[in-house]
Amino acid sequence: MESLGALAGGIAHDFNNMLTGIMANLSLLSARSGGGENADIIRDTLEAARSAQLLTTHLLAFSKGGKPVKKEFSMEKSLADIFTLATRGTKAAHDLRLSEGLWSVEGDEGQIKQSINNLLVNALQAMPSGGTLTLAAENTELTAGGAVLPPGKYVRVTVADTGIGIPKDYLARVFEPYFTTKTQGHGLGLSMTWSVVKNHGGHVEASSEPGKGTQFEVLLPATGRNIKPETARDREIVKGAGRILMLEDEHIVIRAARRMISELGYECEVTEDGAETLKRYDAEAAAGRPFTAVIMDLTIPGGMGGKEAGAELRRRHPEAVIIVSSGYSDEPVMADFKSFGFDAVLPKPYRYEDLAETLSRLARK
Repeated sequence: MESLGALAGGIAHDFNNMLTGIMANLSLLSARSGGGENADIIRDTLEAARSAQLLTTHLLAFSKGGKPVKKEFSMEKSLADIFTLATRGTKAAHDLRLSEGLWSVEGDEGQIKQSINNLLVNALQAMPSGGTLTLAAENTELTAGGAVLPPGKYVRVTVADTGIGIPKDYLARVFEPYFTTKTQGHGLGLSMTWSVVKNHGGHVEASSEPGKGTQFEVLLPATGRNIKPETARDREIVKGAGRILMLEDEHIVIRAARRMISELGYECEVTEDGAETLKRYDAEAAAGRPFTAVIMDLTIPGGMGGKEAGAELRRRHPEAVIIVSSGYSDEPVMADFKSFGFDAVLPKPYRYEDLAETLSRLARK
């Protein structure tokens, strides 16, 4: 199992690097198109790439790696997005019920979206001849005395179907790895959902009545705030000036990043080993030309990666602006980047807008 997990994690890492090249270039084309005749094609292709990104989230969960990279996000938008994708082309009727003012959640949006998507897929598979799929979400507050979770604010997400139901003997086992009643299932989707929800301090449970349907209920800790989904205006690209030093060994990522960085108004220099990165930064700092920021890939096979290089760069140059980036890591650096001396995190795959937002946010500090 450990070797299978390592294989899954490695595949996810490589896939995320490829997706970075795809999504970065497409998002740059989208920004340049300005709503031209190809805008719809680019948008649909980006949407397909985001769906592929969910697969890597699943692989990372199976590998027991991929620490949650937590940030506040709109549950309203995330749930609406995955419901639209999951129900496209299905026979079942579908009902989306999102309470007004739904609280945001601080968590790994990709992992949580994949977890809810697993429940939606499971529900649809239980209704091969059609039925009704319901996704509902509401704010709730738990008081003292609850046996499952501590008191506090939560978002309750419910996925319900009118399918064949789950026999009582099986219901207690649905979250076990590899347990499945489907002839073609692998039994990992629901166990992955259970693991992700638990890692976010939440709870998930199932109830079912054979012949009438099944209901899954997820509780996730909430912020108590409602944040509006981002719009194109909210994510207006802010350009800058200066020089960016990159530590990256994947050429498809290098080419895409160079284009994006240049489009944002910066010059870009690339190194493929952490030792070389330190040498270049030292030389430019000594000449009075320090880099505006350094983007470091966490894993460099056969060389010094971002974790070690970032720590050493911080020791030598406390004023340096350092961003850590990776498609996969079983270390906690991506989830707790500040504790390791980094100023920001840029998970792969990332888009033009993600890179622009990260650089502009650091420039404002």
